[in-house]
Amino acid sequence: MSLELQFIYINLHFTINLIAALVFFAIAWLYFDAWTTQKKPQNTIRWLGFTLLSVSFVAHATLIEQPLFQSHLVRILLPNLVATLSKILGYLTLIFAQLNKPLQPLPSYRTKPTHLILPTSGLTIFTPFLSPILAVATGFLYLRRATAGLEHHLKPIARGFFVLAVYELLTLSSLFRASSNINLANLVAPFGHLWLLEHFILIVAIIILAIWVWGYLIKRLETQLMMIFTSTTLLIFLITTIFFTSTSLNNLKQNTLTNLQINTKVLDYAITIKLQSLLSDAQLIAANPEFIQTLLQNHHPQLNQLMLDFISTKNHASLTLVSPAGQILASTDSPQTVGSSLSHHILINPALTHQSVSAITSTQSSIHPTLSLQAAAAITYQNTPLGAILIDTPIDNAFVDGIKTATGLESTIYAGNTRSATTFVAPDGKSRWLGIKQETPIVLDTVLKHNQPYFGSVNLLNTPYYAAFSPLIDYNHNPIGMIFIGQPQASLLQSASHTIQLTFYVTALLLSLSIIPSFFISRHIIHQIH
Repeated sequence: MSLELQFIYINLHFTINLIAALVFFAIAWLYFDAWTTQKKPQNTIRWLGFTLLSVSFVAHATLIEQPLFQSHLVRILLPNLVATLSKILGYLTLIFAQLNKPLQPLPSYRTKPTHLILPTSGLTIFTPFLSPILAVATGFLYLRRATAGLEHHLKPIARGFFVLAVYELLTLSSLFRASSNINLANLVAPFGHLWLLEHFILIVAIIILAIWVWGYLIKRLETQLMMIFTSTTLLIFLITTIFFTSTSLNNLKQNTLTNLQINTKVLDYAITIKLQSLLSDAQLIAANPEFIQTLLQNHHPQLNQLMLDFISTKNHASLTLVSPAGQILASTDSPQTVGSSLSHHILINPALTHQSVSAITSTQSSIHPTLSLQAAAAITYQNTPLGAILIDTPIDNAFVDGIKTATGLESTIYAGNTRSATTFVAPDGKSRWLGIKQETPIVLDTVLKHNQPYFGSVNLLNTPYYAAFSPLIDYNHNPIGMIFIGQPQASLLQSASHTIQLTFYVTALLLSLSIIPSFFISRHIIHQIH
């Protein structure tokens, strides 16, 4: 899932829960307003219960439902504890209020036998399962008042709590996110299909309750003004929060891409320096007097030993000696190739014509193609050509591991568009994901066709990355492969988690405090009117 979509879902979660908190606060205010005119204990308990539910949704809004953030335990546990406790206490308070208040009896001609079975036995179940049970119980009690009693206006609240119970039941899916079953884990993952359904159900419950409470709030001008001020404040805070968090995330994204560009240029420079070093080493051994004398004497055992000593000193992979006709005279890597011809090699021909050259070359293996850094230099004695020397250092897994150690970023070498070396490790922790083709059209067109670097988003192993691809150029200045360095997009959210969550905390706190001035402003306006 892309970074942008995850960011949208995070803010969607924040917005929906704050709106839910506002709706429950409106219902609490409705009961509070009734309490101010008739201070009965039942009214006190009811507005307290809805206030607790409102607090629970405010706290839940600040939770970022992203597994990468679970390491921030201090920032996760406190709001989660507040959300859970206030929700359970809110449901219990409303249940107690309904049980403690007698029904308004129906007329005798409308009296029907009623049977109500409350799931009280479920209250002993583990805490996470309490919320849906208590929501159902609250809905049943409101439905009982609307059907067995005369309070028909409470039916929408009952329906709202029944829908809310479905939402609470769906939230239990988070308990299965650590499942070893891949299909189950994907189903209950944050921002997955079940997560979207869960928030859709919450929206339905909010709409049902909002329509009901608005029908009562508009009957009192002071309350109506206060809710308008509060709703406007909520809208302003939401717009400000989304703008601030999106700006912060966008800046982090741009900094990441800039960092990838810088690392790519440094890497290109490092490869150029390595090629120059190889060329210098090739020229060094080609001009070595002992090596030349041994070659003139055609003393092959001593020649092989000198070559082995040289590559062990310089940490090169292999060294190959060819005759003026391009025939292999000695090879530290493949002694069995002695006698075969290398005249077709792209670097040997220039070297045999007294040009010292270096370049990136590609070799097709039985499994996948590989890339190497190679350099060749001519060997001469008194202007007489004796052959050429070829040094080879593969661009292998050790090479990309060094890049990851230096930059902390994932790295891959592509021969053409096929992985030949990578830092991506398979689930067994040992083997590498090699031989996989990069088939993103824009990458292939930009890098391998037009010989230009690419910076942007790609999907690797079903994971979105911010990536930099740089072309690897052969001796003829044609792109022969690519080098990739990248960072998972999810890691950017992890880096931004502190800022985003702190912003959510401050927004929730300021929004809660804004209720006080909204109350006094609306009250002042009403007094001025009267």
